[in-house]
Amino acid sequence: MESASKLSSERADKPVQAKKESISLNALWESISKATAFGLPRLTIRRNLRRVTASSSSSIDEEENIDRAKQLDDDGYFERLTRSAQRATKIRLFRRSDSSHISLTTLAACPMIRPVTGDELKRMYLLLLRTIEFWLDVRATALPARKEQSYVYIKEVFNVKEEQHVKWLSWVRSNYKAPQQSVHVAVLEGRNLPSRDVNGLSDPYCVMGVIPLKAGVLEGKRKVKKMKRRRSSGHEEIQEIHPTTSIVRNTVNPKWNEEFTIDIRDAGKDCLQIDIWDYDQDDSFLGAVGEVSKVRGIAGLRSFFGQIGHRMVHAAEDQFMGRVLIPLSTVPDSGFEKWFNVKSRRGREKGGEICLRVQLTTSNSASENSLSDKDFRHHWRIVRQFVRHEVCNSARGGWNGRLHQTALCLLRQHVIQTSVTDLKEAIISWLVVEEFNEKCGVQYGHIFEVLRHIEEQWNARLKLEKNPFDELTQIQVETFFDSLQSYHDWAQNILIKIRNVFPSAKPERSTILVQFLQCLSKSFDVARVRESPRGDFRKFVTSAVSESARFWFHQLGTVLSPATSCELQNILACVEIAFNSVAELFSARDFYDELFLGIDIEYFQITFRIVDIELCSTVRPHIAEVQKQLVSVSSDRGTDECNRMATASYELFLYLRKALELKTYLPASVTDVELFHMHEWFEDLVPHWIELSYREALRRIDTSLKLDCNMVGGDSTKQLCSAPDIIWLISQMIVTWKGINWPDPFVAERFFVFLCERICATVEYFADCMKRRSLWEKKSHFFCMEPFIVKKQLCVLLNDVVYVRNNLLSMPKKLNWDREFASEDSASKSALLELFSATGEDAENSIIAEIAEKMRKDIAHYSEKLVKDLVEVELVDSIKPLMSYLETNLSSLNNWLLDCPFMKILKLTYENCIGTLYHLVKDRYNLDEIAYKRLTKAAETIVAFFVADGDGLDHDSVDTEITKLLFRCVQLRRRSTAILISHYLSKLKSEETKRCHRGYLSVQIGYVETKGIYVKVLHCRNMPSSHRSANPYVTLEPFPASAFASTASCQRTKIQKDTQAPIFDETFHFEMAGNAADKKRCRGAIVFSVLNWSRFCDDSLDGEGIECLSDVPLAASESDVDGLPIRTLSLTLPGEPSGEAFRILRHRRSEEAHRFVEERQRVARLSKKAQT
Repeated sequence: MESASKLSSERADKPVQAKKESISLNALWESISKATAFGLPRLTIRRNLRRVTASSSSSIDEEENIDRAKQLDDDGYFERLTRSAQRATKIRLFRRSDSSHISLTTLAACPMIRPVTGDELKRMYLLLLRTIEFWLDVRATALPARKEQSYVYIKEVFNVKEEQHVKWLSWVRSNYKAPQQSVHVAVLEGRNLPSRDVNGLSDPYCVMGVIPLKAGVLEGKRKVKKMKRRRSSGHEEIQEIHPTTSIVRNTVNPKWNEEFTIDIRDAGKDCLQIDIWDYDQDDSFLGAVGEVSKVRGIAGLRSFFGQIGHRMVHAAEDQFMGRVLIPLSTVPDSGFEKWFNVKSRRGREKGGEICLRVQLTTSNSASENSLSDKDFRHHWRIVRQFVRHEVCNSARGGWNGRLHQTALCLLRQHVIQTSVTDLKEAIISWLVVEEFNEKCGVQYGHIFEVLRHIEEQWNARLKLEKNPFDELTQIQVETFFDSLQSYHDWAQNILIKIRNVFPSAKPERSTILVQFLQCLSKSFDVARVRESPRGDFRKFVTSAVSESARFWFHQLGTVLSPATSCELQNILACVEIAFNSVAELFSARDFYDELFLGIDIEYFQITFRIVDIELCSTVRPHIAEVQKQLVSVSSDRGTDECNRMATASYELFLYLRKALELKTYLPASVTDVELFHMHEWFEDLVPHWIELSYREALRRIDTSLKLDCNMVGGDSTKQLCSAPDIIWLISQMIVTWKGINWPDPFVAERFFVFLCERICATVEYFADCMKRRSLWEKKSHFFCMEPFIVKKQLCVLLNDVVYVRNNLLSMPKKLNWDREFASEDSASKSALLELFSATGEDAENSIIAEIAEKMRKDIAHYSEKLVKDLVEVELVDSIKPLMSYLETNLSSLNNWLLDCPFMKILKLTYENCIGTLYHLVKDRYNLDEIAYKRLTKAAETIVAFFVADGDGLDHDSVDTEITKLLFRCVQLRRRSTAILISHYLSKLKSEETKRCHRGYLSVQIGYVETKGIYVKVLHCRNMPSSHRSANPYVTLEPFPASAFASTASCQRTKIQKDTQAPIFDETFHFEMAGNAADKKRCRGAIVFSVLNWSRFCDDSLDGEGIECLSDVPLAASESDVDGLPIRTLSLTLPGEPSGEAFRILRHRRSEEAHRFVEERQRVARLSKKAQT
């Protein structure tokens, strides 16, 4: 029902349009505002009361229903189903027991880290003292402070007293001498170097040396006197003087990748100079001229002429390309690798760059045997001691890989002064990290950096075309790869226990897990440099993840397995196992899978396969056993244990289906999944779930109705609690079905039809209970009162039925109706729609009809009294009893009923009022005009009452056939005799096509102002040939007589003898009565009767035609009538006079009505005689 404001606006914007052929109801709508002037009762309808919508039926608070279940002494069957469905649809990552990562503790808690003592401590301490004493540092001003700081640090690390420190320092100074300083240079490559050859390229090589910073520059070019030979021998001579790279032919982007070590005197004052030269093989003038064929472009031509000029003057010299000067004071302890711009001798940019790696070292370390394990072991022990000291002083959470700055400087100096290369240093760092990681934990970020550094050093050797294994001894190699193997074993254990180490309930651990996986991947990348039995990283991780899933599932089964052999306990354990398995799969998809994709491992797919196998093998036998027990249960009520078993099996189904939904994240090629067949295991259980829900719903209805018995009489009660209970029960049955979501459409349709039938049966059972209670209410004393007064108890029962039915009708939308049927034109679909519409309809209509019937009897009593009093009593007094009765009952119904049943009762009551009034009036013809006027006003007042200012019945509900009949009947009775005669003749003319055709009469007719009607009868054609001799003539009689002057009587033409097609050509004049100048007020008709004259008997009727005066055209004068269009009248034989207007005329006592009735009866007799 629309709101009052909307109805009012619609009626303001869209006024009612009356149909042309029916009585107009505009006056009825206009009378609404006038009806209140009598001071009669009005119906005020509150349309904003309880509205039944689909949303309101589904907005039942869960807590209220749980409380209601307690009141009903219910075991919570539907509540358990609801919780199961919600738990299945809202599985989230939940917190498991978290043993966390292996906690990193201090040394006191890690006794496996043995402290250094005795001779080993002394050797390490003396090595560090020697390193500090002969510190290689270009910043001499900061050297004393750094040394003093280093002494303090190592005394703290090794726990050495001051006296012992002084003694050992004195020994080092007297027994060791300072090592020779040197610089290690790696010439890697150049780019965009200047071109010196005619082909636009060069043959570059580098010459390098160390010079004092202010002593000038190194002359890298050389002059060969008296020698006219190839430059190759000259290049060899230069190599004997200064370190020189090889020659790279025909390029300006050379790649050398060569290393050199050059002794230096003072790192703070010396400078490294690298000159780049272009090697010229043909140094003669004729050789230069012979290269003209190699010239390329303008730049090549310029280089060609420049080279000819250069060789004419400097026949024995290579061409200088540029140089790089690097002060050694700018070289840090760790060295650097960078690009330098090539400059001229005067420091200007020459164009091009060269990449160099420069590092300070000592000649002693370079000259020692690089394959010796001595320095390797010493450095390893020193690093272990420094790390041990940091771990002892660090907080819990793992060592972050950071060492004290002094420790880093000491280690760098030890590397410089010994034979420990960068590769060895990186391997030693790994050995220490791996050792401390197993014992007390190291942060993964540092582990990854150590592995990456090893990989970089390894690739740097390969880039220089060196074999990294040549730098390591066999013992060092075995130690390194054994350490990697140990790390892999440790990582495998972490992967197996990944759910405890990196729980999904702690998303903050995802970063740590990513770092762990990156470290593991990088360790396999490093291990690939040598064949390893476990070198396949993907196979290693896949195997560990599979084993992890099996380990987790077996732990879960051990914890949840029941100690008894009760099948209920077994199925409940299976439910918990399935729930945890689904949660684990969600964790694998949402948390772990994304992290493992970074190392190209499909964690979810691996885990899904293992869980699928283990879960199905666990739960399938118990599903079969539950099915046997449930099928054997009686169909009446079942037992509590069976109900719980059915609930558990349904919950298990939900979890398995939830796990099956995750198959969309598997590749399409994966088809061997056990869960694909899970619906086959539960097919026989689905009808049992629905039937059990139906039984529990009926039991809940009975209990709910018992509780509601004491609530019926309460004045504040608008609706019983049982109706929301039923809606909630139906919603639970729908939730149960949606949770099933059967994949096979044909099987699903069968289940769905069964579900809908059970839902309708539930509603029908409730409606029948309400109907039986209403019958009990009918027998009560207040239902038999005279007159009938509506009581609230009956309204509450009707509200419950309507509330439930309206929600039932919205079920197709809630159930996603179209998706549940295998085909659109399914026969089950139409059958269910009819079942939904019919469910509860009988109970609702029965209560509504009983109320309307009780009110109809009283309405008939008051209406009969109203009609009797119309003549003698004023309208206000005669209609007031009826209106007061309607206002009392309908207002009560409006206050207590929902909109839908109230509007039905309102419409039935309106039809009863109008229908009763019509039947009382239609057979009464003896009322006068005043009575009919009052009756019209009474009908309008009743309509206005039921419209209720736009809040009641709408136009379509009021504009019914019985309303039209009533107003037509009253309005016809109020009309004058002349209007009734005109109305009757107009209707008779409109029906002439339904009668037997008897020929045509042609006439010309016109209206001349101030003179009247002129008619010229022309001729007849197609006359019947039933007479042997036809003597036709035409009579013209105007009706009604009161519309014409007294002289205007019936006129006739001359008789045309012996002809079937008479030609009359006669003109007649009829003078109008009253103000004949107004043609619009000209009402009535002229009846043309064609008769056959007989000398020996009465004239017979051949046909009759009617011309309404409203259709007559205007003519200026009598002579203009001949120019008017010829009108052809169809001649017919009229039947017996009938119709409401004729019956009214027959009961009229006026002479005009009496004469008209007699005339029409006479014509009817002639017509009947002519037909026979």
